[in-house]
Amino acid sequence: MLTRSDLRVRLKDFLAERGIDRSFDESSSLQELGISSLEFAEMTVRLEEELGEEGEVPADQIRRIQTVGELLDYFESFKPRSSP
Repeated sequence: MLTRSDLRVRLKDFLAERGIDRSFDESSSLQELGISSLEFAEMTVRLEEELGEEGEVPADQIRRIQTVGELLDYFESFKPRSSP
């Protein structure tokens, strides 16, 4: 499990890969940072694959995520996938 600080670093790295070098805090909006819904989905899939974990937040709630803080809360909700 990654800490909130680790997640912030992952987000900063993700933004840097896209040429976005902006400071942000938990109240920063994803839109201000230039994170589209497609990029949010890509970030989520990447983290799920890296951790072997998946989010516990229903899809309708994911669409409501608008700030960095909400995004970090979502990533903190990840738990190990169930074994088949």
